[in-house]
Amino acid sequence: MVNPDDDNLLLYYPLNGKKRDSATGEITEDETLLWDWSKNGKNLPKPSSYSFDDNKGKRVYIPTARIATNYNKLYI
Repeated sequence: MVNPDDDNLLLYYPLNGKKRDSATGEITEDETLLWDWSKNGKNLPKPSSYSFDDNKGKRVYIPTARIATNYNKLYI
């Protein structure tokens, strides 16, 4: 298990739709961002196409991206 209070931890995104207050350790439901639980707090905006879902206990559901290649270029 990752320790979010570790000074050497740069980023930690559990992608569970929960926000962690680094000062108190309190965890609250908040699906507005992708929350960084490390001390750095580098939260990311949640793409509008993403949704949090327990996915039968497999945590977050992220839609798969269609990938097409054209010689040496990668399109996502």
